Amino acid sequence: MNPRPPGYEPGELPDCSTPRRGPDCSTVVTIIPVNWLIYLALILSVFAVAGALAFAAVRALQAWRALKRLRRHLAKEQGRLTDLGERTAENAARATDTSELDEATATFGRLTAFYPRK
Repeated sequence: MNPRPPGYEPGELPDCSTPRRGPDCSTVVTIIPVNWLIYLALILSVFAVAGALAFAAVRALQAWRALKRLRRHLAKEQGRLTDLGERTAENAARATDTSELDEATATFGRLTAFYPRK
């Protein structure tokens, strides 16, 4: 048994050492021609991906700015609601204070004592 691989020299495949003299054996012919439309499609897809990434970055920046604006408005509204709550509490405390009402009723009672009823 021969330990060498098939061919004329070690490590060589069959028919690879035969010199070829025909026009169809050049490297230009043996390499499969690449369609330039494939390269154009690849370039266009790279531009499309870059454009999509730029669009996503712009949208993310807009969303971040909107979130910051919302936080500012929420803080302002929370302060306004706190002020309204304090004023409501003061008005409720005044409404439950009957000292002025008692004083007015007493004054009215003294006035009715001087005027006779019909």
